[in-house]
Amino acid sequence: MKPTDRAKITTTVGESRTIFAADSRPRTLDPAGPQGLNTPAAEVSGRGKQARHMDLDVTWLFQLGLFLICLVGLNGMILKPFLRVLQEREEKIEGARAAVVELTKLGDTDMEQYQARMRRARREAEQELEGFKTKARDEERRLLAETRAEIAQALNQARGEVAEAELEARQNLSKDTDSLARHLVSKVLGREVAA
Repeated sequence: MKPTDRAKITTTVGESRTIFAADSRPRTLDPAGPQGLNTPAAEVSGRGKQARHMDLDVTWLFQLGLFLICLVGLNGMILKPFLRVLQEREEKIEGARAAVVELTKLGDTDMEQYQARMRRARREAEQELEGFKTKARDEERRLLAETRAEIAQALNQARGEVAEAELEARQNLSKDTDSLARHLVSKVLGREVAA
């Protein structure tokens, strides 16, 4: 395609048509004009420019009525239910938010009560443990005291028995001392010693 071959563009102004030809000179096709396509646009422009007014008749009232009927009908069938659904959704969201806030408060209150009960239970357990420790120490002291008393009594009894056995052994030895001494001397001397 050559650069001089341009596509023809047609626009409509009123009843006449302007055609842009390859030579870029607009031509007007005017059915009322005697020369047709060869009449320049400047010549026809004076004839085609009559003031045109839109006639207002019953059709615009009919169109306005249809528009209003559609507006009212669509408002009742689509817009109001849609707005109602949006309102219900907003109410549900707000209700859910309020429920979340309330449940959060209840959860915080329950957590505080739980922690207070746990602290109280720990204190009671520590007090009981301390009481058990005190009782165990007292019991330990009592048992140690009883054991020491029993040991002291057993030692005293054993010392008494040892002292009695020693005394008895001394008495027995003192009786037998003379006879044992004679016996030993006779063994050493090899003869019997008179008493």
